[in-house]
Amino acid sequence: MGSLNHYRKTIRHVLEDYAAWVTKPGGPVRAEVVFDPVLDHFELVRLGWEGTGAFTP
Repeated sequence: MGSLNHYRKTIRHVLEDYAAWVTKPGGPVRAEVVFDPVLDHFELVRLGWEGTGAFTP
């Protein structure tokens, strides 16, 4: 079985790759990875505006 650090790095790498893939260069909405290694929390957050208001997923 792999180490906990290996799993942390793998999850973070996958999320960062996905965030880069779904973010359009120069687009109004971007994806960011929020990572807390102490509590092992990982989030993918989409931020930005579309049209006249905040985007809806």
